[in-house]
Amino acid sequence: MKNKVGMSKVLLFVFLIFQVGYSQQKLTEVQKLATTCKIWGFLKYYHPNVAVGQYNWDEQLFSILPKVEKSTTKEDFSAVIENWIASLGDVSKIEIIDKHPEENYFYKNLDFSWFTNSSLFSDKLSNMLHFIKENRYQGKQFYIYMKTDAGGKGIREVEMDEPGGIPSLQHEKRPEAFTWKEKKYRLLTLFRYWNLIEYFAPNKYLTDKKWNQCLNDILPNIIFAKDELSYNYALLELVTNLNDSHATYYISDHNPNLLIPFYPNFLPVLLNIVEDKFVVTKILNDSLAKKNDLKVGDVILKLNHKTLEDYKNEYRNKIPASNEAYFEKNLLLQLRRLPAKKIDIKFERNGKIKKKSIELYSDTFFDDLKKAINGEKYKVIEGNIAYLNLENIYEEDLKIILPLIKNTKGLIIDIRNYPNGVHLELAKFLNPSPKEYVKQIYADLKYPGRFIWEKTLLCGEYNPDNYKGKVVILVNKETISHAEWTAMCLQVSENAIVMGSQTAGADGWNASVKIIFNHFVTTFTGKGVFYPAGKETQRIGIIPDIEVLPTIEGIRNNKDEVLERAIEYINLGF
Repeated sequence: MKNKVGMSKVLLFVFLIFQVGYSQQKLTEVQKLATTCKIWGFLKYYHPNVAVGQYNWDEQLFSILPKVEKSTTKEDFSAVIENWIASLGDVSKIEIIDKHPEENYFYKNLDFSWFTNSSLFSDKLSNMLHFIKENRYQGKQFYIYMKTDAGGKGIREVEMDEPGGIPSLQHEKRPEAFTWKEKKYRLLTLFRYWNLIEYFAPNKYLTDKKWNQCLNDILPNIIFAKDELSYNYALLELVTNLNDSHATYYISDHNPNLLIPFYPNFLPVLLNIVEDKFVVTKILNDSLAKKNDLKVGDVILKLNHKTLEDYKNEYRNKIPASNEAYFEKNLLLQLRRLPAKKIDIKFERNGKIKKKSIELYSDTFFDDLKKAINGEKYKVIEGNIAYLNLENIYEEDLKIILPLIKNTKGLIIDIRNYPNGVHLELAKFLNPSPKEYVKQIYADLKYPGRFIWEKTLLCGEYNPDNYKGKVVILVNKETISHAEWTAMCLQVSENAIVMGSQTAGADGWNASVKIIFNHFVTTFTGKGVFYPAGKETQRIGIIPDIEVLPTIEGIRNNKDEVLERAIEYINLGF
């Protein structure tokens, strides 16, 4: 019996030693800095004495960083943070009263599970963070505000408790001694941006990689940046991880440099990605294309010694995109300009594969193309089918056009472009009564990370004399943001279908913010946009009822296959 008791004591002793050793394991620099980033951002928007602007929050970060970096264990780290929080003043216990019913709140972005990470936090620190959250600041935020375009009447700040708006930073100064060379400034830039997205990006929960993991992955590149270029590429990669076609990374608003080389030399043709291949789809200058023996329908197998897959891999972490369709669109924009004035290509034409060198030219060679912009607004196609090109139509045009097309058999509305705010007038024309078409969420500044549902929006009006013909809405990867919103509005018509291919997947108003003035300017989708039943549009875009993709054969025969299929649908009904 004594032996069993003795053995139990030995095992208990070993277990306690293991527990002590485990709790005192050294923390890595990434662990400490990632956690500091989260705590700094949390206190910035939640602690009553910080969120009101009582402290210079950047300087607070600079003062705490050396102490954080000297800490080695969970106990050391927790003590540093506990003392820091205590120095910020008392947090009074308050009763949180929500203005809206619970069903009006959207919680998918809200995640404070990191509070309970026992490998990083003491129980005391976890409890402190929980207490601040439960007694969070409820007044006007010092570092963030919401703005709106006030129905197109100019940008203004949204008042407290007024619904809507998109987030924008305020009172964020560029430190006078700012330089990327100093680690503390690199971290400040990262911390500001990561927390902006953490609490105020409505679609954060839809990213391929969890936002917490993005922080852990990018920190080593920020900490050990060997030069300015690699540091900026790290920030660009983080922006790209947002998986948002609205997302951008500029060095400054005066120098919109996306860190992707901006070469002055153009191909004399336009390329598109068709059937997963580079294909020549348009001649930009007849004489130059002829000189280089390039024709519409040529399939480029290698461009400057690289395949399409090579280019996709090269640019994957440099082009922010909600989905593959928009990634390919922006990849093509980058590849319009290439290094050198002469490049090699490998291409296929009429079943034969050839290699050759072609010349590139400055944009002055394409002046005639710039002048020959298609300004067509509408036409009536043979068979009494109306066609509207929304890129060129304004509300005043509709007053003339709509009476002329009212009795047509069918209507094709082309939104493979960027329209001009005519959706509501068109909806009145198409619908016999008002229809729900979209609902949105906006950031809740009284509970950062939570969002609030707006009222579902209606389009159309009571109009028994509405358009009675079939309606086909054309979309593709060029259809982004307001164009997607327009498609959502028009597709609720009972006679309407959507045709074409997946859109860019970045609906809603674009939020533009300066993280560090003249160093890091960025944009992202500022509101979450959903169908009335709650289905997301972000990353998905507008999915066509009938998918029609261009083919290489169609391009070679100068066909607009999507438009042709729309005409066929109106004529045949399928």
